[in-house]
Amino acid sequence: NILLEYIYTVKQPDLKNTELSDAKNILEKADRFGVTGLKLFVESTLVDNFLCARNAAELLVFADSHSCALLKEKAMDLFCTDPDGVKGVEEWKMVRKSIELLEELLDYATQKRRLHNSEFADSAETVDHLDVTTLREQLDGANLDVDGSREMLVDRLKKHIAER
Repeated sequence: NILLEYIYTVKQPDLKNTELSDAKNILEKADRFGVTGLKLFVESTLVDNFLCARNAAELLVFADSHSCALLKEKAMDLFCTDPDGVKGVEEWKMVRKSIELLEELLDYATQKRRLHNSEFADSAETVDHLDVTTLREQLDGANLDVDGSREMLVDRLKKHIAER
């Protein structure tokens, strides 16, 4: 069992020959049991090895339901670059069923692109425009939790900045 092996060894599993459904299952279990390191590793594996126009809608809904901010952001990026490819699959119906997710996708597609910035954010306005990777890097640098939805990460970093 990958989950138990990770818990006892904190060794990142080899997911090279893993199917998408198995990777999603591992992430679900890691999320359920609060194994954040494994969850974030599998999330990045889903982004790097699996995410494409054919499954972006499916992974967008999955990411939204499991607070996978990076996967969600990258699936929305893919929608912005290839909307016909993302909408042209059966799984797009899952996205269409969620008014909140459609509104978020519309907002994301019409707003300015997220900033990729390695410097520490110094104001709430700056934090609002950071991408998920930068948010996580800055939270990690402040020894704060890096798991959660984008909104949770933004709120956490804003609170940290306000307390400094």
